Order: sequence, then C-alpha cells, then structure tokens
Amino acid sequence: MDGRNLTYRVFQDRETWLKAREGTIGASSLAHFIATGQLPSPPPDIPAVQSALRFGSIWEPMLVKLHAENLQLAIVAKNTPVDRLENGQLAWYDNSFYTNGRLHVSLDAAYRDHGGILHTVEVKTGSKPSYAFLTTEQRNQYSAQAQIEARMMDTEYAEIIYAQRPPSWETLDAEYITERIKETLDIAIIPDVMDAGALEKYVTEYERAEHPTDNGGQHLLAELLEAKDRYDTLKEKLATWLGEHPGERVACAGHVARLAETTRTTTDYKAYFSQHPADLTPFRKTSTTTRLSVVKESLSVLGTHSRGA
Repeated sequence: MDGRNLTYRVFQDRETWLKAREGTIGASSLAHFIATGQLPSPPPDIPAVQSALRFGSIWEPMLVKLHAENLQLAIVAKNTPVDRLENGQLAWYDNSFYTNGRLHVSLDAAYRDHGGILHTVEVKTGSKPSYAFLTTEQRNQYSAQAQIEARMMDTEYAEIIYAQRPPSWETLDAEYITERIKETLDIAIIPDVMDAGALEKYVTEYERAEHPTDNGGQHLLAELLEAKDRYDTLKEKLATWLGEHPGERVACAGHVARLAETTRTTTDYKAYFSQHPADLTPFRKTSTTTRLSVVKESLSVLGTHSRGA
C-alpha cells in the first residue's frame, strides 16, 4: 500500500470533512492500533481533553510557520496539493485528506526542500516540555502516524514538530504563548519509514479487528474471555464475603463454598541436584499433549530520534 490511486479532497467545514472520512481508516487511528494493539476510542468529552484539542487546532499553524522559517521555506496557499509544491515551498492543511478508499491521511503540513525532496510534517502539542519527555507509547504512536502519512505520499522523509502547551493557556495572552512555543519547539526525525507491505499488513489487521469474520471460533473465544472475567470477579467477591462472615455455610446446587487453609510441602529439586548430581536421562519420558492457549497479540513499531529546533 502506497501513494498510488489516491484521491485528494478538500472541504469547507469540519463537520463535512469528518463525515466524508467515515468508512475509511484514519492514519491516527491506525497508528494507535499499531502502538497499542487496540482499536481507538473517541476522546473523552471532559474539559481538560477538549481544551488540549482546542489548543492544537488554534496553534498548529504557528508551529508550521516557525518550522518554515527555520528551514527558510516559503509558505504557499493552504491545502495546496503535494504534487504542486515546488522546491522550497511548504503548505499546511485543514479540512482535507488523501484517501485510497481504505485508508485516509489528513496531513498537517508538507514541503519540498530546496533539493526537491518531499517531506511530510505531523504537528503535535502537549503538556511535556519536549518531545523526549513523552511516554514511549506516545512516541511510538506519533512515529507510526508520521510514517503512514509519508508512505501514502510516497516519500521516505517524515518528521514531527512538537511544542509544549502552557498550563492554563486559555488565560494567557497570545504573545506569551508564541514565545513559549518558540522556546519549546522540537523536531523528531523519523529515521526509517515503514514499507508498503508493512502498511498493507497493518491496515488488514485493523480491518479484521474492526470487523471480525465470525467463523464460530471468534464467538466462542469472546464468550470464554467474558466468562473468565466474570468467574474471576465473582470468585473474588465470594471469597471476600466468606472472609467477612466466618462460620457461615454457603451451599448451592450440590456445591459448598468455604475458605480453606491448605499446607503444601514442595521439594527444591534444582537445589538438591546441584548438590547431588545425577543422570536422570534414563528416567525421562517425553509426551505430547494439546491444550488451549489464549494470549494477547502484539504489534511492533519503529522508533524516532529527535533534535531541537
């Protein structure tokens, strides 16, 4: 999966843009899946989260402007298609996306350097003083998102620009916020962009997780996990109740529940044989059994390295 057969769409307002993206996987959603192995959930509708989202929406263009100035790039019209960028030009994007019908990427910015190479730019803000202070999971997720965008744009050059969001920023004046952004502006260069095959694999895994094909086994596994969770919870509750009601007898359907104290004697064979070496080979038996194993799946991501602006 790469930048072939892409459609570029621009919208007049955010609501229409969000509606048009439905039915395809977003780069940020896929990046979350790659970093955590879990499908993303909508951001919680709480004041702190909404404030952070507003800050990014308002101040991202400032980060892009400073990045362009640092690289001596000319900023061209918003939403200029990447294939129309000339050498030394940068564009930022809003309410637009590229899609191949399965995956969509909403770029923050992109530029062609003075040598003609295309770079994609992902913009992030947060409470930490620099990109390096983010958690490993956050950096992995942001790296994956930047790589997805670069691969879809058919370039090997991706970067993330980051700046700190000042505490209580809504009470501060714009001049102070601007200076704080300048002081904390950080750049993370993605050393290796995932190849088209890896991106295809991740998209397929996401689609399967989002719309699992129930061949009967998935349904049984889901029931097993649900039953296990419920069993563990009820067992803990019953043990707590029995501990709070000593002497009570609990019986049901031919079963009796009680707290039983057991004593077990074990032998440390490793310590014993370290002091009494013996060849046990003649007494060993090999047998093969089949048992059910239920484990969590894991996905891998590539890292980044960062430098200050």
